[in-house]
Amino acid sequence: MNVKKAIKKIAAVGAATTLVGATLLSAMAQAPYDLNQYPAPYIADGVFDPASAVIVVGEKAETSDVLGAIELAASLQADSVSEIPVDTGAPVAPTVDEGYKMSKSGNDLNYNEVLNAIDSKLTANDMPDLLADGAYAESEGENDNDEDYDQEIVFPLGTGTLVYEQDDETDKTGTYLKFVEDTPAYQYTFEFDSDVTYDNTTAALAKADFEGSVIDVQGNLYTITGAKMTDNHLTKLELIVGDVVRWVSQDAPVNVGESTVTVVSVNTDGDQCGIEVDGETKWLSTGETKTIGSLEVGLLDAIAVHSELADQDTCELSLGSQELDLEDGEKVKINGVEVDGSNVFLESSTRDRAATYGAWNGFGINWTPEDDDLYLSAGDEWVDPVLGNFKLIFEGITQKTEEIKITSGATSGKLVFNNIDGDEIEIPFRENSTEDGVGWGDDDDDFDKINTSAGRAHRSMAYANGDFCDADEFGGSDETECEGLLVLVVSGSDEARLLELDDIDDTDFEVTFRDLSTGQSTTDTYVDNIAGTVDVGFADIAMTIGSIANRVTFTTINSGNMQTEYGAWIVLTDTAGAAINISVTEDEGSVANDGSRFSAVVQSGGTDGDEVAIQDPEFTDANAVLAEEEDDADDQLAATTFGSTVRYDQENEDEFVIQYPEAQAYANVFVAPLNAKIVGGSAGGANAERVNRIPVGMSVLDVDAESMDKHMISVGGPCVNVISDEVTGDKESCVEGFSEGKAKIANYARGDKNVLMVAGFGAPDTLAAAYVLADHANYPQLEGTEVELAVASLTDVTFVSMS
Repeated sequence: MNVKKAIKKIAAVGAATTLVGATLLSAMAQAPYDLNQYPAPYIADGVFDPASAVIVVGEKAETSDVLGAIELAASLQADSVSEIPVDTGAPVAPTVDEGYKMSKSGNDLNYNEVLNAIDSKLTANDMPDLLADGAYAESEGENDNDEDYDQEIVFPLGTGTLVYEQDDETDKTGTYLKFVEDTPAYQYTFEFDSDVTYDNTTAALAKADFEGSVIDVQGNLYTITGAKMTDNHLTKLELIVGDVVRWVSQDAPVNVGESTVTVVSVNTDGDQCGIEVDGETKWLSTGETKTIGSLEVGLLDAIAVHSELADQDTCELSLGSQELDLEDGEKVKINGVEVDGSNVFLESSTRDRAATYGAWNGFGINWTPEDDDLYLSAGDEWVDPVLGNFKLIFEGITQKTEEIKITSGATSGKLVFNNIDGDEIEIPFRENSTEDGVGWGDDDDDFDKINTSAGRAHRSMAYANGDFCDADEFGGSDETECEGLLVLVVSGSDEARLLELDDIDDTDFEVTFRDLSTGQSTTDTYVDNIAGTVDVGFADIAMTIGSIANRVTFTTINSGNMQTEYGAWIVLTDTAGAAINISVTEDEGSVANDGSRFSAVVQSGGTDGDEVAIQDPEFTDANAVLAEEEDDADDQLAATTFGSTVRYDQENEDEFVIQYPEAQAYANVFVAPLNAKIVGGSAGGANAERVNRIPVGMSVLDVDAESMDKHMISVGGPCVNVISDEVTGDKESCVEGFSEGKAKIANYARGDKNVLMVAGFGAPDTLAAAYVLADHANYPQLEGTEVELAVASLTDVTFVSMS
């Protein structure tokens, strides 16, 4: 069990104590360093390098100081982690060692779908232990019954939905399994194949027909201890369930776990039993449950046998027991306490009043979120709050994604994605020279060089069939003035590449294009002034290079649809230099370019008036609605039904990022017994954590550290560590600034390096401070340049002051 320390942040009103009239004058670090930056600067880019940082222990240090240094070293090793990209192939969905996954062949839980659409009900076929079919056999009272039954769990329509939205409770936007307020989250039913009959002429006879019989509910044996009727109908059942049910004889102790249970006596009426558990005795009536000692004990039955030789009283006990009351139309009661959100329905009828018997058909329980919607985030486990025999596990989303990213700055920006061949394509855009529009290309000096049949395009990248460069239009001398232009080519197989028109040799009539992704150049011949085909390496394009008209015409450079590595379609348009539009359409697998579409406009004049701004994101998927990542956040998030997620910086209008899935995203939801565990599961392409081993030499003695110019963590105070003594400056005594039961973590400047002193009045105080720093992730109070701690024990530390 991970027990977090109890931390209190209290005002240091008169709490700081110093020795007689002394003031601690220190060389507190002037550099802008805050303790909340730790473990920086000791770890940089996931690496602790003894060449630049060390832990210092005094030559005179006590053992506790050394232990503190060991704790810090272990913590720094754990923090010395960097992420490295790992290609794990296709994503692997997690499984559960026991239980049932809400998924069927060809039917996974996708965004905006409900659990009911995946599986309308769970039965013994899905969960053979929890929902086992069985038989109810009893011969109590006047009626005998032997009826088969089955159990089901149903997730109703309208709830249990996989959503991407903002949780009302945490105000964080993300992927959740959502159960709607005031709608049953689930319904459990226990139903007989044929009616169970009981005598309904009197309440006593009805009770006698049920009392003592046993039913198996969700894998647990419940003994019926009482039954009540209203208008000859069964309306309430009282039950007891226990870890152990057994007959116990008087003065014959039995052991249950660490407890010893003894029957003391039974009253003369045979309806009460005196029970002793570990020396504590209580009397119980049949059907009653009480806590005796440390054990819940329920009395199911009692038999009084009084003889001349000795009493032989015997009681049937439910040990480790729990009372369960099921009353039609009411909340479930457990040990007399109502379970909020629960509701019971008992199915019973009176077949024929003259026949003097009633019919019990079964019962059901549902649970409804009452005060708010219930959101389960990835990794959450929700235990049934009623009977507590099963749990719902939401293990997040399985998908492998690629990134399609649009970024912008003051005057320029770019669209970045992987093409269908997996190569990264970076398409630039920028503000034109008059700062009144945005066009495709990276050089605004060339924005006058691209024309269309409609006129000047105000861009320096050709991407549409028919685009041309006319040297005469911009005062050039010949067609070689078109060199340097960017050309976006899309092949007939939907492969996109950004090329540079690198060279036009009008002597040998050769043209060279350079692939900006691979750096490779391709040269082909052309016929002057004659339309022809040029090989650019991955495709043939139709173009004309003419010395007569001083023109380069790109007749056909777009032969297909620009497709990403995982199948998204990207379409680029512009409005003659005023703005550009980027549209991304999901490929859902039936017809090319048939899925939901999202788009963004890039234009000049953002929120600050002088930026290239990404604006007006739109979605054709009605379920994709931008919401703040959390309250007052810069970023807005959304997701489509297919599983694409979008992050848009609506505050700065400078980033629009799409995570596009290789296949439709689906959720991993399990219904499982309480002891079930998740097994396996991995992303297709992911970052893996790499632990960077710390080399030998991270710890040194203070006498050796004096000559070092490094960042230091100095363990121990000025009395036992010369580095701590040095950085704390002049003082009357080495304990100046410390008091009994107190410790401090303080940062000082030593030249241009940092020294983090971890020290206490006594060695145990120093060790406690080292524990706090080693566990820094759990102490948000570590802030400022110095904190003072009150140490009661190693696990009871209070933050007294921060500065």
